[in-house]
Amino acid sequence: MKHCFTPLVRLALGTGLLLGAAPAHAQLTATVLTGTPTSLASTNGGPIYRSSASSTYLASQFAYVFDGPELGLAGLRSGDRITDIAWEKTTGGASNRPGTFRILLKNSGLTTYTTDASFGALTLDATEAYNNAGYLVPATIGLISFPLTSPFTYTGQSLEVFTDWNMSATGTGMPATGSFLWVQYLVPDKILGFAALAPFTTNLSPTSNGPSSLNDIRPKTTFTYTRLNGTRARVLLSGGAYPNPTTGPLRLALHPAFAGQVRQATVLDAAGRELRRCELSPAGDINLGALPAGVYLVRVRLGALTELHRVTLE
Repeated sequence: MKHCFTPLVRLALGTGLLLGAAPAHAQLTATVLTGTPTSLASTNGGPIYRSSASSTYLASQFAYVFDGPELGLAGLRSGDRITDIAWEKTTGGASNRPGTFRILLKNSGLTTYTTDASFGALTLDATEAYNNAGYLVPATIGLISFPLTSPFTYTGQSLEVFTDWNMSATGTGMPATGSFLWVQYLVPDKILGFAALAPFTTNLSPTSNGPSSLNDIRPKTTFTYTRLNGTRARVLLSGGAYPNPTTGPLRLALHPAFAGQVRQATVLDAAGRELRRCELSPAGDINLGALPAGVYLVRVRLGALTELHRVTLE
């Protein structure tokens, strides 16, 4: 059995140990998993609001803030260049007619949203990273990606992401085949939003998007990015963490190229607070049996690569 222990000092894993390491543009992904998954209000938090096929709400705007620690936990570092943003859709609803969808980004010193604010004020000095005047929401269930017009450089602080959707001027008939539901997490004070029948100037609210509650939800977000002067793109793990849920024993299926180089896993609570570090066997085995039942994040790192898995302990 591999043992876990509480952290005393920060450990740097294996810098320079990657096989074939060389200066390059590594293509990586970072999924923000802080908070608690929820099925509640899965339409309400965007990035595009639609509660049903017949909904008359044809425009929505949202603002999301991701603070530096949670982005760092997901793997983003200062200087990384974001090339794509994706949200996870859970229903087969699709657009029947196009709309305009925009994404704006801003490096920021904010860590929370607590008061109403206008979209114009929020996006002052923001960069428009995506603009599609004929966007059709697909029937896809799973990640829906939006390749940015040009890479956006993250500076290591908070990152604000803004979405702007409007299909009110694009024809008649049923706007969509069904609702657009997205994977949401409960995380305090990280969202502002509003939805309406047509373009609006109403302030975005931290508690209500107009028709429904917004309290403490934010959609699961995945960033694709490049890391300059990093390592050649390689996967750290060849599979997920399993079994999941688990009663304690857990295996992280290490890619053969890195077996034996990754010697520890860090266990964090659902809010991203570090709890302990666990010795990792060459096969990637650890045991979480000493922890109480609940949801945990398990992180492993090697050089520039970070993998993070959400694990349910029964």
